[in-house]
Amino acid sequence: MTSEEFAEFYETHARGLRSYLRRSSGNEALAEDLMQEAFIRLLNTESVAAETRRAYLYRIATNLMIDESRAKQRRLGWIREMIWPSGIKADDGQLRSDMERVFAKLSARERSLLWLAYVEGWSHEEIGRTLGLGASSVKVMIHRAKLKLQTKLREVGLALTGAL
Repeated sequence: MTSEEFAEFYETHARGLRSYLRRSSGNEALAEDLMQEAFIRLLNTESVAAETRRAYLYRIATNLMIDESRAKQRRLGWIREMIWPSGIKADDGQLRSDMERVFAKLSARERSLLWLAYVEGWSHEEIGRTLGLGASSVKVMIHRAKLKLQTKLREVGLALTGAL
């Protein structure tokens, strides 16, 4: 697709795609990010016939939105499991705010380690390769980061259901 063709395609479809994503996700900033990512991925696709471009763009955007929703559920599930016993309902907005505040008190490395291990589900080896550490060092560092997080949670009155 030439730059002129893309500009015309973008002008024709950006507003509708943004609206679709905003209504579907319920989040204007997320919708904007997903829309831009969908257009980038469309541009990086080798060949898509002109007559199927719009459908392909919406399929990309929908898949991105589903991926984001799944990631959000993993993040919230991890947070809930750490703080509230099963069966107790918590306000997601308040929980997210409380956890973000406590999580911010950890160092960037500690946040990275915990996030990669418990939200993304990475192994110690994967984390080690990413952060330039040995797997055994990662295991020790994650343990220490969990203990520190547990302490910080207790300091603000968020009791854990058990050991992290």
